[in-house]
Amino acid sequence: MTDVGRRYPPNSLERPGSTSAADKGPRVLASVGLAVGGVFSMVGAFAPSAFLRGIAGGIDGVVLVATFAGWIWTLVTVDALPSPER
Repeated sequence: MTDVGRRYPPNSLERPGSTSAADKGPRVLASVGLAVGGVFSMVGAFAPSAFLRGIAGGIDGVVLVATFAGWIWTLVTVDALPSPER
């Protein structure tokens, strides 16, 4: 069996509609960071004591700021660079 009409090699990461491996890392990290921030936000909202609300709010704030900073860094550095010619 031959692959007569195939445009891409069988092990290519650059298929139409798919993202490259370099794009998946920051997106997964941003998704996990937003989920963790949301969980700690809910924990802080329903915490029985002011101490636990403060701890959860602090963790929530740090995680969300770090996630946003990582997203901005990725947007500025990775997306602004030209793709290498093959």
